[in-house]
Amino acid sequence: MANRNSNNTKNGVKDEYGDLKANALNPVNVNPQFMGDYPLPKATMSKIPELPPSVKAATESPAINRPPKSPGPALGPYFQFITTDLNKMLWMGSALIFRHVSFDQPSIEFICDLKVDYNWEVLYENIFDLCAYRVNIFVELLPGEGDDKIIWRIDWGDKTTDGSFLIARLNQAWRGGFFSCNGFDAYVPEQIASNFTYSNVWNHLLSIHEETPLHLLLWGGDQNYIDFIFDDIPFLRAWINMEWNERWTTDFRDDLKK
Repeated sequence: MANRNSNNTKNGVKDEYGDLKANALNPVNVNPQFMGDYPLPKATMSKIPELPPSVKAATESPAINRPPKSPGPALGPYFQFITTDLNKMLWMGSALIFRHVSFDQPSIEFICDLKVDYNWEVLYENIFDLCAYRVNIFVELLPGEGDDKIIWRIDWGDKTTDGSFLIARLNQAWRGGFFSCNGFDAYVPEQIASNFTYSNVWNHLLSIHEETPLHLLLWGGDQNYIDFIFDDIPFLRAWINMEWNERWTTDFRDDLKK
């Protein structure tokens, strides 16, 4: 080890204190195809095949397309439970809403027998051509047992959507569920799992919620996969097959940003 450090010092890789020099040659790859900072990607049209049109995937879900389509002009609401304030007797949560930047902010109303206060805030003015809003929600929490149904309705300007959720009263035992991966683990025999799809998991959860509505759903990870991204996008499929140095000097098409 001492001889190796001595040689590195003599070759100019390390300084007199044994630290690697920032501008020295790479001791592992002493003859790289390119030295210095890599140039900025060239905004030119490459010869890589064009992205094919998006088509419905051969799955049970009508929402899955390959290659994936851009998000629509309206997404949400995605509700989140935050906490309860027992001193003020409040259920506290929020709703995440996305609207295309060409539209005005939508409006929301809550229909129930409880007092509901809420306010809007802008999280991102423009994220992939969408404006991200958060609605902070404060619902009156009643004593005793039982549930209270909160109906929501959103006016998007060109359409309306509605739905509902339940909150538990102060002395009501909460009903909840959770999910992690929407597939099957190793404990499920292959001959059984092969006859199911991920939709079976969600349909089972929805059937429970319809029979006895849940107050809370804990979200686990492992939901959004990008397994097909290198197959669906020709640029990436060609990029991973390039030589290492060629990857960092290839031209980058402006249309890929879309």
